[in-house]
Amino acid sequence: MRPLKKCLNIAAALAALTTACAARPGETALPAEEPVAAAGVAGQSPDLTELVSRCFPAAVDLKGFSPNTQGYFDIGVGSGVFIHEDGYILTANHVAKDDLGIAPEARMWNGAVHRYRIVTRLGDDLAIVKVDAGKPLPWLPLGRSHDLMLGEPVLIIGNPDGLNHSVSDSLVSGINRSGPGVFLPGMFQVNGSVNGGNSGGPVINALGEVIGIIQSKEETAENIAFALPADHVRKRCAERMTLERWQGVWLGMTVDPYGPGEVTAVEPGSPAAKAGARVGDVVCRAGTTRVSDSVHFYFSLVGRKAGEAFPVEVERDGKKVALDIRLETVPMADAVEVRGLVPGLKFTAYQGTWTSLPDFDKLTPVESGRTDTFPPANCKAAANPFALKFAGYVRVPADGVYNFYVASDDGSRLWIGDELVVDNDGLHGTVERGGFIALKAGLHPITVGYFDAGGGKALSVSYDGPNLPRQAIPPSALFGEP
Repeated sequence: MRPLKKCLNIAAALAALTTACAARPGETALPAEEPVAAAGVAGQSPDLTELVSRCFPAAVDLKGFSPNTQGYFDIGVGSGVFIHEDGYILTANHVAKDDLGIAPEARMWNGAVHRYRIVTRLGDDLAIVKVDAGKPLPWLPLGRSHDLMLGEPVLIIGNPDGLNHSVSDSLVSGINRSGPGVFLPGMFQVNGSVNGGNSGGPVINALGEVIGIIQSKEETAENIAFALPADHVRKRCAERMTLERWQGVWLGMTVDPYGPGEVTAVEPGSPAAKAGARVGDVVCRAGTTRVSDSVHFYFSLVGRKAGEAFPVEVERDGKKVALDIRLETVPMADAVEVRGLVPGLKFTAYQGTWTSLPDFDKLTPVESGRTDTFPPANCKAAANPFALKFAGYVRVPADGVYNFYVASDDGSRLWIGDELVVDNDGLHGTVERGGFIALKAGLHPITVGYFDAGGGKALSVSYDGPNLPRQAIPPSALFGEP
């Protein structure tokens, strides 16, 4: 537990943690230039100004362009934070704009302006963007949010209403929020000054770690804002930025998303296995990217291609070990040969009360039928609470990596064959999540599970792939057994 948990104000917390902040190797900010010296103000703790001075250079003000209905374009402002020296910025998805093909801007603390590009949209209103400055940039470590406590002191740095690099102190005023004004269950609440333009900006703890990203504020009240927690960022990076699902390239090595880059699985016969990777190795460097956190490892995968060398340095039993990995094309799931299929998926409906997706094999259906839409237009049992299972085959037109997306209120999952591709389970409002899988052209078994515990009912399934723009899976691609 962090020492600040017992502190009742940010000044006391910072005073207690000044030594701890400097003593965490590999996790301190690495400014390319000296941070601006924050001048002390009468009555203000110098420790607070010290923290601001350290963290200030890692925050960025973002500006993007998007078309409007009048045929012109709007300029949007938002915030972000560097979380690696190579220029990777964490921000909100609705802040990252490139609709017009005009390179959006990232403004640093010293007035320097860089063009940024979108690396990936993580879903759940999160995005990773990057500037290429040609030198190391200031950055802050991504912390953990599993141990947040009410009253924990935090800093917020952002770009409210275009006022560059505005700073406010705050407290964690709510944990695991859900309900009105909350975009995603599990967000936490802060009581600091947040306005339009703060979106995407960091919430920073007294250790100088990013523990959340500002997503929204309550428009009908004062001093109520919500942040996406750091652990959720870590989870989404692990889901969306693996080489196999993101770029169709086979590495075959998984790292713990919540730790320093510890290898948790090595796929037999994979390039990582051939190079000698072992469970328990801790990645220190991948390619040219320094790795002190699992998220940094995912950054090292950007732009990788099959056939190229991917040197990785790991720590094993206190020693550095070099792994010479040669990346390969990800193995694609074979299509199946099934005769006598008819259009549409089979669905079965169930009634009951659940907080997560039930085990359908243990339930007795109350209705069954055939459908080519999600949810079925002809299902009579879709009354609260209920669950649906869809089973059949989806046809994909070409070899390649396909992205599947499921939006639901409440929980849902999508499998292709035996592989869980989309996990959107749990009690929540309408939330969309996606996943990636490499498929050969043809038919593949598909299963979708969904439950509704009350309130809104929402379910949609879509996909995209090689030369296939994102769209709802059309009826012409869905088949089932008679």
